[in-house]
Amino acid sequence: MQKPEIDSPSQESTTPQLPAAGRRRLIQGGLATGPLLLTLAGRPAYATCKQPSGFSISGNLSRPEAFTCKDSKMGKKPSEWYTTGTWPCDRSVTKLSSLSGATSGSDTTTTLLSCIAPGSARTECEKYIVAAYLNALNNRTPSSPTEVRKMWQYRTGNYSPTPGVTWTTAQLLSYLKHTTGEL
Repeated sequence: MQKPEIDSPSQESTTPQLPAAGRRRLIQGGLATGPLLLTLAGRPAYATCKQPSGFSISGNLSRPEAFTCKDSKMGKKPSEWYTTGTWPCDRSVTKLSSLSGATSGSDTTTTLLSCIAPGSARTECEKYIVAAYLNALNNRTPSSPTEVRKMWQYRTGNYSPTPGVTWTTAQLLSYLKHTTGEL
């Protein structure tokens, strides 16, 4: 008894084939939905990376992972600024007074680099404000350098992102961490 050959031409011609036009429509339909799905999934960089006036401090910071400030335009944390060699200003010379506006005292001798150094006596909020200032100079945060200077001025509480709203130091720190993608 002979085994039938699989590669025989007579069997190929009896196998049902999809019409070429039907196959083209199926492929074209599948290709057409790809960009649509990508468009729906895309979100602008500042979707939730808001200026202080638009940021919610309700304590409910839950949101989908893809909807955080972890986009390429978001700022660096203090530790990241400390270890990077590229700054928007001279990292070993720029004084804290560029933030505070002070004309005398420790702010005129302390550099931004020493302020964010590991083991620095500065508070966590102060370190994040320095990072926010560098981020603002580098266009990597929704806040302007002027707004960050205001944050420094009221870093111990009573920072007002918008008239009628006052943040505590913890709320300000929460916002600053959010702009770096940490929260």
